[in-house]
Amino acid sequence: MNDRQRSRLHHGAIGSLILIFSILFTACSVSAPSQVSPNQSSNPAAPQGTIRIGLVDWAEAIVVSNLWKVILEREGYQVELKELDVAPLYKGLAQGDLDLFLDAWLPGFHRNYWEKLGNQLEDLGSWYEGKAYTGLAVPSYMKEVNAIADLEKHKEAFKGEIVGIDAGASVMRLVEEKVIPAYGLSYKLISSSEAAMLSKVRKAYQMQEPIVFLGWNPHWMFTEWDLKYLEDPKKVIPEGEEIRILAHKGFSEQYPEVADALKRFKLSDAELGEMENEIFNKGNDELAVVRRWVEENQALVDQWLGKQNSK
Repeated sequence: MNDRQRSRLHHGAIGSLILIFSILFTACSVSAPSQVSPNQSSNPAAPQGTIRIGLVDWAEAIVVSNLWKVILEREGYQVELKELDVAPLYKGLAQGDLDLFLDAWLPGFHRNYWEKLGNQLEDLGSWYEGKAYTGLAVPSYMKEVNAIADLEKHKEAFKGEIVGIDAGASVMRLVEEKVIPAYGLSYKLISSSEAAMLSKVRKAYQMQEPIVFLGWNPHWMFTEWDLKYLEDPKKVIPEGEEIRILAHKGFSEQYPEVADALKRFKLSDAELGEMENEIFNKGNDELAVVRRWVEENQALVDQWLGKQNSK
């Protein structure tokens, strides 16, 4: 056998081996069972679509938005939370860039947004079982200040400032354009985030110093501190607000089961306050808090979801 023949025999054997290994590898790849990552469920819910929830940086909005993120993801949906100011949130909802907003204060505080964009939105009902309210508040140790009209007499003590929240909030315009003129107050309304406002309230309360600010319920601030709303005898500030769930037009047709569940959703002051206290007072992670709450209140969650085995 010459060198050329030995070379052909050698390359032919190698080619045959490569072909055999290729066939075996392909067969193993096709027949091998799929592997499940340790972080994945072995029986996940079927994909249901992506739901985008808009929220404002308010305590109750953070709680209920994360609550429904956990609930819907357990049902197989993908959920995206998008934090925005109120005005762009309503605009995004009306345009279909967002699917849900769980913290609409109606009929009063968000009236201007509803009147402008309501024909592009769906109202899925109110979830808060109490009566929501926003007003000017002070610590209860301010014994001589009980009504909005009292503020002018104590202007120096308060340094002529009302501590507010984000400038885009409708209640800020209400205070600046109606409350202050109606009561003849020579005060400046200071805009800030909710967190910054509460930080100032906490500091003033610890030092027993005067402070007037925008308070609202439901909110953990009223369980953390002894506060009081200032009387509004002229009824400038709306009463009897509801916290409603809004969606873009067509959401109920696109996600009928989710819409029905949200219509059944209700939370009491105690239930909401329990989660708010864990998150904002104790500093626990919001998703961890609501996941634990869902596990401990599964029967109630099943009622919202309309499951037959709920009790």
